[in-house]
Amino acid sequence: MKGWRSWITILAMVAVLIVQVQECESFRSTPAVSILSDTGSDVKVRCQSGDDDLGTRNLKHGHLWHWEITPNIKGTTLFFCSFWWWNEDKGQVMHAMFPVWSMNVVKRYRFDPAAWKVEKDGFWFYKPRWSKWEKRHDWNTKL
Repeated sequence: MKGWRSWITILAMVAVLIVQVQECESFRSTPAVSILSDTGSDVKVRCQSGDDDLGTRNLKHGHLWHWEITPNIKGTTLFFCSFWWWNEDKGQVMHAMFPVWSMNVVKRYRFDPAAWKVEKDGFWFYKPRWSKWEKRHDWNTKL
């Protein structure tokens, strides 16, 4: 009986420690994603993770969509988005789908939030450490 009490006490202490570490991490910075439309016309965007579907938004030119992320305890949270845009110059729908936020990006670049700019020529990721935008993805013509 005493052995079980010790294990329960240890498990309770571990649980409290995990909660405290998570609170410290979230106090340090809240992971987030921002997407800015700069195509000159509306862009449809659908973003989701394995646990959350944020739905489809119609992002007007010059508008920003921003949301905060609560990473899972395993550190495997991944948000990806699909984008659709009518390219008047080409007379066709353009499409793209890629991850916009993951723990790997946070670990690699050591900053939050993930800021994206949608332009006619593709998708640009902001690197605050260098104060510059870097092109990461192109539009596709195939859906």
